Amino acid sequence: MLMTITNIVFFTTVVIIHFIIGRVSALSFIVHLPLLICLLYLLVFRKSYTSLLIVGCVLLTYVFGWLLFGQHVSYYLQSFLGVLGCVISLLIIEIRWSTKSATADTNYELVHQSTVNIKSQVDEKNNELKKLEKHVAEIIDLFDSAKLLNHELSFSGVVQILREKLLDNLTFNSGRLIITAATAHEPVNFHIFDLRSEQLDALETTESEKAFAQGWDIGLQLLKEGHSVIRIESPSDELAKKFDLTGFPSFVFLLSVEDNLVGILRLDGADVKDFQKYSIIATQLALQIKKINLYETVKELSITDGLTKTFVRRYFLERFKEELRRSIKYNHHLSVLMIDIDHFKMYNDRYGHLVGDVTLKEVAKKIRESIRKVDILSRYGGEEFVVVLPETNSEGAVEAGERIRSAVARSRFRVYDEQTQVTVSIGIAVFPLDLLIKETNEYKDEMTLDLLKIADQALYRAKEEGRNRVIH
Repeated sequence: MLMTITNIVFFTTVVIIHFIIGRVSALSFIVHLPLLICLLYLLVFRKSYTSLLIVGCVLLTYVFGWLLFGQHVSYYLQSFLGVLGCVISLLIIEIRWSTKSATADTNYELVHQSTVNIKSQVDEKNNELKKLEKHVAEIIDLFDSAKLLNHELSFSGVVQILREKLLDNLTFNSGRLIITAATAHEPVNFHIFDLRSEQLDALETTESEKAFAQGWDIGLQLLKEGHSVIRIESPSDELAKKFDLTGFPSFVFLLSVEDNLVGILRLDGADVKDFQKYSIIATQLALQIKKINLYETVKELSITDGLTKTFVRRYFLERFKEELRRSIKYNHHLSVLMIDIDHFKMYNDRYGHLVGDVTLKEVAKKIRESIRKVDILSRYGGEEFVVVLPETNSEGAVEAGERIRSAVARSRFRVYDEQTQVTVSIGIAVFPLDLLIKETNEYKDEMTLDLLKIADQALYRAKEEGRNRVIH
């Protein structure tokens, strides 16, 4: 604004001086009118600082013209030169303005396009950031859900959380979980669970599950080679048949802790984008399986006899009372077998205690093989064992006793450099037939003691009658 006012003052001064020098006339005004219009255009509409230079040039033209050509001649020449200079300057400015305007337009388009591109990139980054935030939130939720596994100490409970909390929102067609229940007495005991079934118990062993179980050896080999997960794309893959896969792509996670394989998680028809979530679940699952195995081992060691792997007396009495209460509630029979190895003291004296310990272990094994899984076997003391047979009457108890006696009598035990043979005597007590207490509608602690006492008395009679026999 200041520069524009200065230009106007200069131009006015030049015109006044020129009018004085040039003997002001109407012609002089007409000649200088274009000059005035050009400069006003430049100053007002273009706001060009170059107009100041033009005024200076015109003023110098007037002065030098007057000095060189004289007062009369310089008037017309100066007027012509001034107008010509203004027109040429105006053309130059217009050309430069047009060039700058075109450049500005081009720059504007470039800037606008750049702005659009940047905005598009920013929007894309924001979308990616939102997706990443959503993914992180899902991962955090998954970790929080995985913590629920820490409170479960049974495989069925773990499988239930796995189905309902961890795998429920993930995509896969079918899945299998194979677990090794490595306890103190059963180091390799497979449990197989269907991850798309509502059944919590382990599956019955079918041909399909057998094929999957056979994949355990393959898993061990792959783990030794440094693999933790195998992705299988098609049924033509050699591993697809070995793991009995039914959908593709499939992921087979080798669940390991400290390089020890504790389980195999197989997901058929899985979504590749959920791979990270599958991996998190597999890691947590491996740790929990190891934890449950350790818990079961400690629990088993606390309730089982270290030598014979049968229940200790304390735990046996607890289970005995539970089964007796159940028998009273449902009006079922219950039988007790008291078993003793014949002449075991003489046996120890002859072969030594090391041979005697191995023989105790082998006899316990023969007893376990001769009874049902629901029956309760315990080492009652020394060379004496006791068995509780739920829902078993007198005939069933005698039959079970004979099965045990015969199995032991027919066995030859190879112990170190000795081959030995032993027999057992068995006494039987049956609830409620043999109880001295006739009121059997309500449980009393003395009932368990009475049954054990009656079975022990029957055992004593079996020994008196010649041993290697069953007495009720």
